[in-house]
Amino acid sequence: MITDPAAFPAPSRPAARVRVRATIAAVAFLPACAVVGFLTLFSERASGCVLEGGDQCVGVPGAFWLHSALAAGLLWCVALFTPDRGGRSRAVRLAAYRVQLGCEAFALFAILSHA
Repeated sequence: MITDPAAFPAPSRPAARVRVRATIAAVAFLPACAVVGFLTLFSERASGCVLEGGDQCVGVPGAFWLHSALAAGLLWCVALFTPDRGGRSRAVRLAAYRVQLGCEAFALFAILSHA
């Protein structure tokens, strides 16, 4: 087992770029959910629920949002921790990043669909 940090090679430039972009997307996801959730309060259904209550009130998108968010988190880990071993690992990392963005978009759309 290698214990000296100097013995490990530096990651390639495309690998580092995808890792940084995946991390930025993961960090920006929760504030984006908060902003989208706040913006849904301006819809007719949500304002009617706040003012009148009753049948217009719907819950948050539970299972679909949760599964999309968990998948995005798992794919962020794949994009972040895939070792740099050539073309195949680069393809796996890039695919994980792209699907992570898709899962985050689905989660945000799930919040919007309940507006």
